[in-house]
Amino acid sequence: MQVLSRYTYEVQRGIASAAGDMSLIYNSFADSLMQIPTELFDALKAGDETILKNYPKELRIMKEESFLVNHLFDEKDELRKWYDAHTKQTQTLPLTILLSYRCNFACPYCFEAEYLGNVRMKPETQQEVVAWTREMMLSKDFPELDVTFFGGEPLIEQETLFYLIHEFRNFCMANNRRFEFGLITNGFHLKKELYAELKELGLKRIKITLDGDKERHDKQRPLRGGRGSFEVILKNLKEIGVLTSFTLGGNYDQNDPEAVESIFKLLDYLRDEGLDNSVRKFGFKPIMNAGTKETADAIAYLGEGDMSGYLRIEKELQQRNLRSQRRVVAGPCEALIEHAISIDPLGDIYPCGAFAGDKRASIGNVHTGYNENYDKVMSYNAIDHPTCGDCKNLAGCFGGCRWAVFKQKGDYSAFQCSGEFFEKTVPTLLQLEAGTHGGGVKPSELLEPKEEPQKSPIKRTA
Repeated sequence: MQVLSRYTYEVQRGIASAAGDMSLIYNSFADSLMQIPTELFDALKAGDETILKNYPKELRIMKEESFLVNHLFDEKDELRKWYDAHTKQTQTLPLTILLSYRCNFACPYCFEAEYLGNVRMKPETQQEVVAWTREMMLSKDFPELDVTFFGGEPLIEQETLFYLIHEFRNFCMANNRRFEFGLITNGFHLKKELYAELKELGLKRIKITLDGDKERHDKQRPLRGGRGSFEVILKNLKEIGVLTSFTLGGNYDQNDPEAVESIFKLLDYLRDEGLDNSVRKFGFKPIMNAGTKETADAIAYLGEGDMSGYLRIEKELQQRNLRSQRRVVAGPCEALIEHAISIDPLGDIYPCGAFAGDKRASIGNVHTGYNENYDKVMSYNAIDHPTCGDCKNLAGCFGGCRWAVFKQKGDYSAFQCSGEFFEKTVPTLLQLEAGTHGGGVKPSELLEPKEEPQKSPIKRTA
């Protein structure tokens, strides 16, 4: 007997169509989205076979897309298998390396503010990072190395950057491994010539931040001397935009009613300058004050308070046909993925870049290896938690942000529910994706399934 999956739920109902009222439903494990008659959804919940027999096509598609499963099928066990395969993957060693805590910007909201200073990666630490990476690649037999260079600002440490790139690249070539890397940079030093050189060495991803139009950005992201940075960054983007695409992030003050409008002005400017098509993805988020409880809440929920600004921006991006970084299904926190770690300029290892600089959170050092904190992070298990385990959004949350929990409670494995964020944002995001936000419907009664469901590593069987 086929029943509704424990991860299938109704996002929106009463959508008017020629065939009658429709419901938008979502499965958070399969990441599947679909419209079905509201009558059918109600009948499935009630087990009304009289009505179900009128919808053979819809029921077939719902089974194929995992909205329906066999009543004997253990979905939680299947989710556990997927989680283990994802967090213990052996295909890629994903590292984030902070080359320095130095930065040429003075952003007032910087989450690294308390750690920023003249801390650079010394030559001996660089060598130890290379040695640690080689050992990890060989001992775990990773066929791919993927490094994200971060800071501080990575492009003010170009000597270190090029040293590590060449060492990693030469090692991978000599050992038949694949190597690529990305940059998270403020973009001030990303000249066309530097980009071309990095591209030749394996650069695949760039993320740059603009906090709105020129006036807003220069106020929120000034140089250390107080001068604005917007015009230099835009000049660089115009030069490299014809050569590549990049991810554009941005931060806004959710307590300032003009902040969202500034983001819209930025989008207008990028369009007028012909740059909007060079942006692979846009990602705007509320500003979070570093080191406070509010920071942890904001990380956990993408803003514990008013989410209207965030949703307005997402709707605007959709209306402009611009791709957003929004992820309804985020999967496990990066900190829970084995060996997906961040290394700071001192060689200290952290579960992710957000922890960097907080010695309490260090899970080891490239010189001495992992410490006891590593096992504490990896032992967290949301699937068997009495609250998380039965949540319809478990497959997209897995207990939320571990950094937020650590900042609040000093414990990697403590429980924290992110349900408020999901309730405030997910229905609207899914409606935007489906084209039903505000009551409109797509011409077809059934939405086409996504081409590549994100939960595909383990084939689900009913």
